[in-house]
Amino acid sequence: MNNNYFQNETITPDFIKNELDKSIILNNNNFGLLKGQTGLSLTYFLLSDLFPDTDFKEDANQLLDQVSENICDVKGVDFENGLAGIGWGIEWMIQNGYVKADANEVLDELDDELYKSVVESKSPNISLENGALGKAMYFYKRLNTQTYQSMHNRYRNICNHECLILLIDEINEDLLDEKNGLLISSTQMQHTNSDRLIEVAHTLIFMSKAHHLKINLEIIEKLIDRIITFIKQNITILMETSLWEGYLNLLYAYSFASELLQDINGVNHARMLYESSMQSFISTNNVSIFQKYLNNRFNPLTDNPLNAEPIVQKQSDGFFNLLFLCHHYHYKLRSAWNEAWLLS
Repeated sequence: MNNNYFQNETITPDFIKNELDKSIILNNNNFGLLKGQTGLSLTYFLLSDLFPDTDFKEDANQLLDQVSENICDVKGVDFENGLAGIGWGIEWMIQNGYVKADANEVLDELDDELYKSVVESKSPNISLENGALGKAMYFYKRLNTQTYQSMHNRYRNICNHECLILLIDEINEDLLDEKNGLLISSTQMQHTNSDRLIEVAHTLIFMSKAHHLKINLEIIEKLIDRIITFIKQNITILMETSLWEGYLNLLYAYSFASELLQDINGVNHARMLYESSMQSFISTNNVSIFQKYLNNRFNPLTDNPLNAEPIVQKQSDGFFNLLFLCHHYHYKLRSAWNEAWLLS
């Protein structure tokens, strides 16, 4: 994507169509959420609200039809490219009114496949993209609005409930393991990296969102408390430039969770930490699209907003680039477009 568009407020449907056509070519055999055709469909639906006189909604439906026709060929269960992300995307489209369907009927077989994957083996890691958090996102989405008007749906609720408990336990074991848990082991902290810190940030956001379901609540509250304590205790280390992206994600998660859980002191503390560390951000040479997004979310809370450039974009950023670009220039995206990246 051309960085010049971040200095140009003229974002036309033709430009958007061109960018999405490139993605279709690059991801022709990927039916997943974050980089494949499910994500493309979701993106087209969102952008059809901004540009109702285009064929974007028709394009979205065509892509979704292709996903439905080929979903049997999808072998992975991960969130990035596999069944968890595809199922989450379909549920999201139904909940937000883009697709008219009964989610319990449409996702019945996916529920079964993902149930098997959770009860038969542990996830390889806890990441959103390929691990326990991604599968937890699917079951959270299903449980958050699921209706149970029949005995079958009641059974489905019990199964999905069980999966979410198991996945929360997996995340808890990973982060709070007495020997290797990042939130416990000082040795692990010394050798951590931004990707690992982003996993912790995603965990805090997810647990604060799932809190209201009161499923595995004791573990959820323990994780929230331990992560916030971890942030407070490791400020000096985390402010190192090499860990800046992870640090910024943690601050955002801290602020998000505090606001969601109505902890005004936590919100103010996260703001203070951000303001005190902006110089580190300024000295960072390469600013990712995700860092730019998080910076923009913090700016309204600060007395001295920071306009960080340049932006280094990567193909691996997927559709986030384009959706953020539209959001960046104050277009009103009707639905919470950033949910798929655990940013809301």
